[in-house]
Amino acid sequence: MWRTLIAALVLVACATPALHQFDDAISEIHGDFDGDRRRDVALMREDDEGVQWVVIVRAADAATPIEVWGGDLASSPHFTITTARPGTYHSACELYGGCPPEVPEQVTLMHDAILVREAHPHADILYYWNGTAFQSLPVAN
Repeated sequence: MWRTLIAALVLVACATPALHQFDDAISEIHGDFDGDRRRDVALMREDDEGVQWVVIVRAADAATPIEVWGGDLASSPHFTITTARPGTYHSACELYGGCPPEVPEQVTLMHDAILVREAHPHADILYYWNGTAFQSLPVAN
């Protein structure tokens, strides 16, 4: 029992330095975002000018946070993040004039993903792990 507890504390201690740089997060969600059965973290941050962005810290590589969303588009305060559970998600590319060939019409996930949600109904952006990187897919909300 003590070995399990010590191993868990070492794991948390190893992941903690990467998370300390995100003490200013305005929202935090958890899930198995990369399908490795370990708890990952997605954080929404906001700078002094109100620009928001989303960073994912994978348990498998806590030292290398991945920014998946942000920039000028994020300057509206009307976005949140939620955990998308496993299931099938259909593209909402038709809202943007159609999908480019590299964007699937739907994805079926066996693990969690991240949804960047717009407060005003339009479309959400699903960020899912494809086995090597996070991909995005606009989905109807």
